[in-house]
Amino acid sequence: MSKYDLDSIFKSIDSFGRALERLPTKLSNVWSQAVQLGWYPTPYMPAKLSSTSLSSQQTLDSRMLKAFEKRYVEEKQYVLDQAGNREHILSVALQLHEQENYIASIPLLLSQSDGIFENYLGLSAFARREDKLRKIETKLSEVFDSDSIAKAYFGQFSSSSQFSENSNCSEDIDKAKAPNRNGILHGDSKHLDYGSYINSCKSICFLSSVLWLAEQYREKKT
Repeated sequence: MSKYDLDSIFKSIDSFGRALERLPTKLSNVWSQAVQLGWYPTPYMPAKLSSTSLSSQQTLDSRMLKAFEKRYVEEKQYVLDQAGNREHILSVALQLHEQENYIASIPLLLSQSDGIFENYLGLSAFARREDKLRKIETKLSEVFDSDSIAKAYFGQFSSSSQFSENSNCSEDIDKAKAPNRNGILHGDSKHLDYGSYINSCKSICFLSSVLWLAEQYREKKT
């Protein structure tokens, strides 16, 4: 093998190493945009998203719905496997989703997500005040390295989104992003139109992301 070939290999290895170092930051940036449009990372959703996918709400929704529908069976099984003593509730929530009863599935999915999150972090998954979000960030930093891929995914819970916004975020452009937990669970008249297929899908992904965080949190703590 010539020196040129060795130099080429070393350069490729070095380039690959630098790309790996940048990966958590790239993932964090990508998912911070996706979360603002209502999609949270799960074990079965795309790990990486292109800038094209993030170009608009409609484009991302279309991309993620296709991925969700393709892997729904695995996503459902993961949720039930991780449900613990909530399995009897989450199985009903998923049945309601499959029966197209989204008015009933979404409140169950959101409320159980909040309970699971609080079990592990002692805080609401739908925090929006800066002091609460900082506490979530601190809790996550105690478990996940700041430059890790896990932090790139789960760090998204330390930012507010339409899921957690005040119920006054009720314009069509807001509702297109995600179901609003406060508006739905408090019965706000501005959010009576929440019962859609896509909102139920986004709520399942939110729940799956919370369960994924809980699973990793347990492993890191033991």
